[in-house]
Amino acid sequence: MRAIRLAVLAVLIAWPAFASAGHKAVVVDAGSLHEECLSMAPGQALRYEFQSDRALAFNIHYHEGDAVHYPVRHPATAALSGGFEPDERRRRHYCMMWANDGPAPAALRYDFQLEGAP
Repeated sequence: MRAIRLAVLAVLIAWPAFASAGHKAVVVDAGSLHEECLSMAPGQALRYEFQSDRALAFNIHYHEGDAVHYPVRHPATAALSGGFEPDERRRRHYCMMWANDGPAPAALRYDFQLEGAP
């Protein structure tokens, strides 16, 4: 029984904390935001596409200490497709973020795919 518990624990620890692809539909409440974070290795590229029934601020960002860097930033858009290839030589966690500054909830649908060797 203890061996089974240890095996399950090992699988959970090794399980990736970040997705590498997805298709999602969410509601972004007024004054709120939604994030999808990915761990990207050198040589990987992110392809993304989204549609919303309201204009949302969209960015791709990462944290370095207390600083937040925004390699991709769009102030208000209801639909976008694009790609992002980091200019980094090490693995880093990037987040796609949608912010709803409007007075009503926004229905958001998005797809993303990491391409390239990890």
